[in-house]
Amino acid sequence: MTITRVVTKEDMKAARFVWETCFPDDEAAFVDYYFKKRTHPEWIMGAFEGERLIGTVHMLPQTARFFGLERHGCFVAGVATLPEERGRGIAESMLAAAFSTMLERGFSHTTLKPFSEKLARYYERFGYEPFACRDEYELSLSDFSDVKDVSVHVPDASELLSIYTAFAARYNGMRVRQEADLSLLIEELSTYESALLSDGKAYAACYLKDGAAHAFELAGEHPAPLLKALCKRYGTVHAAVSAGTPLLQGKTPSCEPFNMLKVLDETAFLRGLPVSVAELLDQKETNYSFEVY
Repeated sequence: MTITRVVTKEDMKAARFVWETCFPDDEAAFVDYYFKKRTHPEWIMGAFEGERLIGTVHMLPQTARFFGLERHGCFVAGVATLPEERGRGIAESMLAAAFSTMLERGFSHTTLKPFSEKLARYYERFGYEPFACRDEYELSLSDFSDVKDVSVHVPDASELLSIYTAFAARYNGMRVRQEADLSLLIEELSTYESALLSDGKAYAACYLKDGAAHAFELAGEHPAPLLKALCKRYGTVHAAVSAGTPLLQGKTPSCEPFNMLKVLDETAFLRGLPVSVAELLDQKETNYSFEVY
């Protein structure tokens, strides 16, 4: 018989085993960092066959702003079932239990990032709806012939926070961050091949793969000069901006649904907001978020 419950400290070794089995591409250093700094037993829902942990759902508390008002929610990550146990509805049971736990703990909403259209359709079954879209660009130095050169540097957490806070104020759904959160971002980047650069107006946090830089966080004013500097260093840069945001004239992006939202407590979530949930979800160009844990 399968039961679902929040894991304990004694279950954490097994929880890590589930993560490493289901996400084998994650660097060991990142997994060390994640289980030491980003998650805790009380925020992991587990599925158990007897004493054996066979699946997990990670609930990461985050506060986000909507129309200037703070809302407490959980980002769902690490939805995983051991390969030999799949096809039995384990993930569905864990998600249902996670939603109940989040609601009991006073969270008004939950978000997640699907990594494919197939997964997006899967999570729609549980009440998640597309919330933020982004435009994806593949860039090379030739795209920046009319963009000025700028000097760049590696920013500290204080500089990141200043740029991020101004940038996040433009959108609904961006996480409220403190300097400690940006220090954690810097630490996370140190666990895999990465780059973090700023020109004082914008910053880009990138992972490096297959000879290209992939900017998974791009924040700030007029990022084109910074992206040009990245192209000079890495050749090809993959960068994303909120859907409909002008980046480069003559360059056509691909648009992808990026984040999904499920409202757990509609009364609490909507209190003071000038729109309904449906109206909020329809305002894709004013909604945005990043994916970092």
